Amino acid sequence: MKKYKKELTSKDWYETFQYEFRSADCRHEKQIKLTEIDWKFAFTMKKEKSVTVAAGPFSKTTHRVHYRLFCEECGKKRWFEQTNSVLNHKDLFRLRLKYLAVGASVIMLAFIITMTVIFKFIVKF
Repeated sequence: MKKYKKELTSKDWYETFQYEFRSADCRHEKQIKLTEIDWKFAFTMKKEKSVTVAAGPFSKTTHRVHYRLFCEECGKKRWFEQTNSVLNHKDLFRLRLKYLAVGASVIMLAFIITMTVIFKFIVKF
């Protein structure tokens, strides 16, 4: 976790990157900095809409993500559309996937080592 935060800080994302939202109901805007996001944000209710436009042999798909967040100005929970472009935080997703892959490989390695030790112990008896 420390290396992850260190890499975010070195790329200047930890303090400056923010998710931007616009409400569909009340037209208020909301910004959430990366430093303010905790693990609960991943479990926030959201809905995703995909729109595909086809013109001849080409097609373009856009994804719109809406999150159910609390609007401070209205005092109610509203649906907010994420207005950040995917290109803005594509590198952040890559960084997260890198650390998820490293974490999964460490867990698998620990599992293999413990199972090897357990099976060697069982075979001796």
